[in-house]
Amino acid sequence: MPSSSLQPLLARAQALLEGGRGVDAVSILAPALRSSVLTRDDELALCALLAEAWLQQDDLDEAGQALGRTPDALRETVSAGRVSTL
Repeated sequence: MPSSSLQPLLARAQALLEGGRGVDAVSILAPALRSSVLTRDDELALCALLAEAWLQQDDLDEAGQALGRTPDALRETVSAGRVSTL
């Protein structure tokens, strides 16, 4: 589960996506992803929403880049729910 400090941002981005406003979602998610204090779970949550925002804009290349590398099952502990989101 993402940290509590990130929950409002994720909720706002999700609401924008549900309203079909992918461009606006990208504008709030991209800067947050550049933060150096993100946990891996926070990063994955942001990446999943950012990929969805790019997909709403029919940009498969950006969506793929937003997802980044796949989690390393041997080195990283990622919840099954988060993996299914990715």
